Amino acid sequence: MKLKGSTFDLTENEAPADWGQFDRVISFCVIEHIPKELQIKTLARLAGLLKPGGLLELTLDFGKDAPVTGAIRSADEVMEMISATKLTPMGKGRFHDTGERFAIEKKYPDNYFTFGSLFLRKS
Repeated sequence: MKLKGSTFDLTENEAPADWGQFDRVISFCVIEHIPKELQIKTLARLAGLLKPGGLLELTLDFGKDAPVTGAIRSADEVMEMISATKLTPMGKGRFHDTGERFAIEKKYPDNYFTFGSLFLRKS
């Protein structure tokens, strides 16, 4: 199979049919940079790109003090994201917030937050 690169805005459009389906979709600290009102729709579109048994792997800025406007602020928001994908969380089947927060970014020394991760499987 040939590797093909392109740019495409999934916040505005469904994925092209010629993309087919994927074994994995990986998003490393991207979702928080998408406007809040488009995050759920975009995640649902990403999930729709998976083959049965495929994985959606996400990391995200998490916590009420995360400096990015679109950061995920609460476990309820995470659950809404999971629900929108219609995928099954791996592990114990839920998002676990340890409550730990850190001054991660030197640009924002007063903002204590953490990175969350989700690993979701398509049935």
